[in-house]
Amino acid sequence: MQNFIAFHRMIIPVLIILVGVISGFAHTVTLPENLVSGNETVQTVKTDINFGEGPAVDSSGNLYFTDRDPSRIWKITPDGNAVVYRNPANNANGLIFDSENRLIVCEKNGLTRVESDSSITQLLKADTLGSEGPNDLYLTSNGGIFFTSSVWNSSGRLFYLSSDGNVKTILSFLGMNYPNGVAYIEEKQLLYLCLTQSNRVLKYQVNDDMSVWEIGKFCDVGSPDGLAVDNDCNLWIAGTDGGQPGVIVFDTSGNKLGKIAISGQISVQNCAFGGPGRKILYITGKTAVYSIKTVIGGRSTTGNTTSIKKTGKNDLAAGYNHVFKKSNSYIKIWSLDGRYIANYKYQNSNTETDNTISVPDIIKNRLSYGAYYLDYTTKNSKQRKLFIMSK
Repeated sequence: MQNFIAFHRMIIPVLIILVGVISGFAHTVTLPENLVSGNETVQTVKTDINFGEGPAVDSSGNLYFTDRDPSRIWKITPDGNAVVYRNPANNANGLIFDSENRLIVCEKNGLTRVESDSSITQLLKADTLGSEGPNDLYLTSNGGIFFTSSVWNSSGRLFYLSSDGNVKTILSFLGMNYPNGVAYIEEKQLLYLCLTQSNRVLKYQVNDDMSVWEIGKFCDVGSPDGLAVDNDCNLWIAGTDGGQPGVIVFDTSGNKLGKIAISGQISVQNCAFGGPGRKILYITGKTAVYSIKTVIGGRSTTGNTTSIKKTGKNDLAAGYNHVFKKSNSYIKIWSLDGRYIANYKYQNSNTETDNTISVPDIIKNRLSYGAYYLDYTTKNSKQRKLFIMSK
């Protein structure tokens, strides 16, 4: 009895300490004020799920996400009403909406698209991949889709599906890598790829034929899964930091800006921007979905690259937000399908001009109305912009 009393007296303080730690721990946000206001807190959107994945938001602000066990897709309206959108969902994983507000789904059997009449179009059959099926995806402005497909502890690949239905392997990995989340910043021709099992995110330059070459490691993150990109091209990566699941944010140089730590979850799988101005970040944990309002908006993921300026021929390429030294530099014009159209080399001016590239009439007069790529190149850099020639 005395031994029991001694043990009892010893264990009670330990239990009190443990309970205090557990009950006192909450979601924490350590991000700059220009990303998330210090007054904002993480909100719970949906509980009682088994494995949350693939958040995507349609043009009306409805949130969709997958619950992988059992396989189903949930829809949550802006006022918080949750309904099962599709059940069963064929082991659905990543989701994304295209420019026509159609839901594209990574499924066990391939890639599908939900049409406006709710019919389902098969975009790609998974038996052509030789793997577990598509995992995550990102759209391009020419109607193409980058997507990953991997097998745990084995192999994985990054693919590109063109708008005419041709699929090609872009990258292949063996061993413990598991290519997973993917994001493409089209106007910079940069692609980011999460390697979940090797705890890193890689950065690639994308060529005009959609092949890539590796720039190098972008950052280290524990078990990086899905990711989202904001309007400043910061990366919001679902993973772990110091063993704590959450969303870790990095700037364009790979510097860590802070994180959103999610309590009560053993993992955080993915995140996506939505809501008015795309200023709500939705986060899928293993058993719950969360949201937090952001100061900065998320980039569109529908495949529509934001035009720099809609204007006429007299004012073609104004508004580029850069300082451009004309001396010994040149521009090239390309069609969206990669067809070379024209170029012009600047030779006689050393003037730096803000926000304007002066495109000579000799090029303007060769262009019809529509969308084009404009490459501007100096001795030290090359960048690409999408512009619209409108009436």
